[in-house]
Amino acid sequence: MLMNFLRFFWASITASVEPIMFDGKATHDNHVLIGEDISAIMRMIAPTQTPFLDLLPPPDKPATNTLHQWTEENLGPDRVTLGAAMNSATAATGLTLSGLGHLLSVGMLLELEVASGNQEIVQVSSVVGANSVLVTRNYGARGVNSLVSGGTLFVISTAELEGSETSGDKTRARTRRNNFTQIFKKPIAITGTDQAVITAPDVGSEFGHQTTLRAMELARDLEKAIFRGVRSGSSIGSDTAYRSMDGLRQYITDINSTVATSSFSNNPEGYINDMLQQAWNTGARDINVIAVGAQWAREISEANGGSLQISQQDRGIERLVEYIRTDFGLVRKVLTPWLPDRHMMGVATNRVSVVPLRGRSFFQELLGKTGDSNKGHVIGEYTMEAHHPDKMFQLRTSG
Repeated sequence: MLMNFLRFFWASITASVEPIMFDGKATHDNHVLIGEDISAIMRMIAPTQTPFLDLLPPPDKPATNTLHQWTEENLGPDRVTLGAAMNSATAATGLTLSGLGHLLSVGMLLELEVASGNQEIVQVSSVVGANSVLVTRNYGARGVNSLVSGGTLFVISTAELEGSETSGDKTRARTRRNNFTQIFKKPIAITGTDQAVITAPDVGSEFGHQTTLRAMELARDLEKAIFRGVRSGSSIGSDTAYRSMDGLRQYITDINSTVATSSFSNNPEGYINDMLQQAWNTGARDINVIAVGAQWAREISEANGGSLQISQQDRGIERLVEYIRTDFGLVRKVLTPWLPDRHMMGVATNRVSVVPLRGRSFFQELLGKTGDSNKGHVIGEYTMEAHHPDKMFQLRTSG
């Protein structure tokens, strides 16, 4: 467990936005495939056809079931939210919280986050449960204030008495998430005549040529599903029921905002910063990619009125923003044709994995010959893991 934690911690602080070359495999996948391995083809087409997949690290291991499950862990809260207003007072006060109260400790210091006035500090004197704690007011004689329902208290730290006993436990329960695997397949059928003739231009084996094209289509289908996929209810699939996976659009629901078209055009940097700040406030420190549709990609590059300074030595004009340096880190802008023109996703690529079912990475399989034709298909089965999607974001147009 410690090694898993260290591995994820190291990945989070070394997260790269440079291409990794998607080949469709898990790091420890079973490479004894039924058909011919086409991972070399996948590596060849990934940079141009699937720019987002190319940025994702390979998963540590393949999926072993059509219902793929993973767990998430959280540290103690940085903030807790009030479920009812907190009035100015000097006497001990019972606070109604919207959960997480049981993770606080007696002696812990909390600070009221208010827009104006004194930032009062209170100390936890009793933990009743997830939604209720008792606090003493005006810690450190900083004065008192009030906080409305829905307001937040910043968790400063624990504070302990000398020689105090240790009891209780503040472990947060793991969260279990799941997604279905989805079968991606493209058929190939080439007649004996078509395989024999030499085409212009000469493509060599027509069957091999069509395999490459079908692999290219499947790679695009997989990346499109990563963004827009929707699972087919709770069905695990059969020969009469389809099984499909959820994409990022279905997972990123907590920070999911809309904006008027003209508003974004007038201030794209402001909206990007605002979304990054919302993710930052939830604890995200690793958002490194903004996947964006075509129109908003242009508007980001043409920000600040599209003003250009051109010297007499310039032989060309380039208006392109590839990286955006913000107060919340450096993020890479990835133009994708698979999102609507006015849609954006802020993603931590080290928390997204495309996982093949064991032994089902993309491969070419020849089928039984019937008549004067060669038949086969390119096939693979994949799912997607999205870790802590509540700490990623979506922004889209409201009209």
